[in-house]
Amino acid sequence: MKKDKTESVSIILPCAGRGTRLNIPYPKELIKVNEDMSVIDYSFQHILASQVKSRVVVIVGPHKFDTVRYLYEKYNDKVDLVFIFQKNNDKDITGAIKSAEHLFGDKNILLMPNTIIEYKDKKVSLIDKMLETLDHQPFVFMCKDESSVSRLKLSGALNIEDGKVVDYEDKPLKHIEKYNAFWVSYGFKKEVFSEIISVIEQGALKKTNFKKAFRKSPLYKSLPVKINECVDIGTWTNLNAYLLRRYLVKSGIDPQLLKIH
Repeated sequence: MKKDKTESVSIILPCAGRGTRLNIPYPKELIKVNEDMSVIDYSFQHILASQVKSRVVVIVGPHKFDTVRYLYEKYNDKVDLVFIFQKNNDKDITGAIKSAEHLFGDKNILLMPNTIIEYKDKKVSLIDKMLETLDHQPFVFMCKDESSVSRLKLSGALNIEDGKVVDYEDKPLKHIEKYNAFWVSYGFKKEVFSEIISVIEQGALKKTNFKKAFRKSPLYKSLPVKINECVDIGTWTNLNAYLLRRYLVKSGIDPQLLKIH
């Protein structure tokens, strides 16, 4: 995959959260999945698989020096690694992303450091597929097909028709059956950031004019990139379910016997 040498790419990793649901004394992205891998290493696997040289921007808080040290020691010689603090007035995930705006590239990919993403296309890496999609449109959702109502109601639910995103609602409370996927992450061109982050924030806050704003935005009728599976390691239930699923696969047992929520 060849890119214009003048085109810059940033990977955004928001790591400033406290992970209070897990009640552990260290950052949740550093939870060990096996002897060699912490959860955040899965994000770096995708980054290193890309053929495009990118800047990796990690947003942290003052309580995240363990994460800074871990990533510096493991990846500083492998990627262009930049650490910044999340601004005090910028809250939540969207606030973390806003804190990194001055470090955006021409194209930007958000990765959630506490999410394990499985993508099985052997022809192109996940990051490169997202970047290729941004060659043709200014915004792209990374999403997973989903029919489980219980999972959709806890997610950024999408309705995808004819391969395009035609509806979106954050944690829908009704008419959940009309949605068939949820977003895991997204990519965007720098020039549309203000518009798309405004729409995403309006959706999270359940603003009354959200649907109108969505239909006028680059999110509407965008082509998504679909992944095979994702697990948000935000609770012990999710983490233990993922580890059990890995054990089943290694043991030659059909992983469909276990459904991850």
